[in-house]
Amino acid sequence: MNTFTIYRAYTQWAGFTLGEGDSIFSQGGYTYIAEPGRNSVAELRGSPLSLQQEFGISNPIYVVGSTSTSRAYALGSTSAGTGTATAIETTSNTTSTR
Repeated sequence: MNTFTIYRAYTQWAGFTLGEGDSIFSQGGYTYIAEPGRNSVAELRGSPLSLQQEFGISNPIYVVGSTSTSRAYALGSTSAGTGTATAIETTSNTTSTR
């Protein structure tokens, strides 16, 4: 599934438009989208995509990872400007506390 299809499906579901540079990361059958205005990362799955859950993450900016690993990382910042990295375990779709 290409980024445009993901973008279109998500904006139809969410009822708002993602801006240029918003982070979309797809791994396996799951797609993760940073939602800075909602302080969360959305996990979507299926065809058409449907929301499975949202991870509460403070001001997420990017979701990054590699297709050969079992983790994605939500990168964000606190109100003080401190950078944060939250691991998302892609095999269980949970956030890691490590």
